[in-house]
Amino acid sequence: MQAKPDFLYHLTFRRTFSATQRIGFELDHYDRHRITQKAAEDSLFIWRANLLGGGRLVEMSERFASLRNLDRFIDHKKWEYSEGFIVGNRRTPAPFLHKKPLLPTDGLTDDGIDASTISVVEETHFKHPVREEVFLAPLILIKEHESLPMGFWDKGPLAYKDKIVGIHSDESSVEELKDVFRTLTKRRRLYQFCCAINGSQALVGKATAILKQDIDALPYPEREEDLDLSFWEEALVDDVLDYVAPFVRLGQKSELLEKQATTEQIGAYADMLCRMLGTVYKNLKASDSIHNNGLICQPFYFGKRPKVDWNLNGQKERLDQLIYKQEHGSLRTVRIVRFYSDNMMLIVKPDRLRYWIRSMAIRDADESLLDLRQQGY
Repeated sequence: MQAKPDFLYHLTFRRTFSATQRIGFELDHYDRHRITQKAAEDSLFIWRANLLGGGRLVEMSERFASLRNLDRFIDHKKWEYSEGFIVGNRRTPAPFLHKKPLLPTDGLTDDGIDASTISVVEETHFKHPVREEVFLAPLILIKEHESLPMGFWDKGPLAYKDKIVGIHSDESSVEELKDVFRTLTKRRRLYQFCCAINGSQALVGKATAILKQDIDALPYPEREEDLDLSFWEEALVDDVLDYVAPFVRLGQKSELLEKQATTEQIGAYADMLCRMLGTVYKNLKASDSIHNNGLICQPFYFGKRPKVDWNLNGQKERLDQLIYKQEHGSLRTVRIVRFYSDNMMLIVKPDRLRYWIRSMAIRDADESLLDLRQQGY
């Protein structure tokens, strides 16, 4: 029997190019993920994590998936928790819903409950009416949407349809329910990230809807501080939500590939790389970036600034040959260049924003650390 490999590579194909009426695929350095055979067999979300950037995202995915989730917390409290009603085939009477205030799905927005949209339930029979208690105040309402619109309601009964999830407690637990709502809203951006990286529905095509099971799985640990993020985790959350998730959906039409990195964005990249490596190399500094016809060179140095001309003049053609490679008619690869000499390190990449967001600095820092140690730095 042939032994299993220790490692394998997961390539995330998501971009195409046109050449002489044929469509080809384009891969870059960050589309290539080296994973262990054990992770491939055991890690439930590693493929989605790699689609969103890989690297340390895999650790974050596993960390949040291991915490107690919202469903288990609510079950322990014995609170009511369900999606709203479905009219459907109208076979089941539900007099407790008829003529009750109705919040339309669009009435739950990123800013909360829009009371001006509330109408009245005119139906009398339903396919899936749910229990009456789920429509009684006090209520936390969460829409099944990737942005997780939420609201708190304590003004009597309120009906809602199946694309909204409700959490109801009795009056004796209203303050605790309010505490849960404060935690959910405070951590909402982190929860959006969890839906993206550990969810079942997010990133499927261009859909923005999620499922109740994704809300069930949101981490709600015994200690809220277990949801706190380090500086680099905050950067990964921001990049996944602001850039990478839209990139997965839009590909070539995304901001990451359509826009050139600005001086400020390159500066943020350089600062993050220095901060990541700073615990090992405290004297690492960044110099000003150099732009040259579609390429950007970001110099770094250790200790005293070297008297070196980092200008790329005359090197463009040679760098293009290193960075861009046509494998064959249907595959093109984009590589990055990391050059180490004396006390300096140069990183050369295309000028697209894709290569200069802070999450790329984190991955570059991890890879550069391995390079530097192998070279005895």
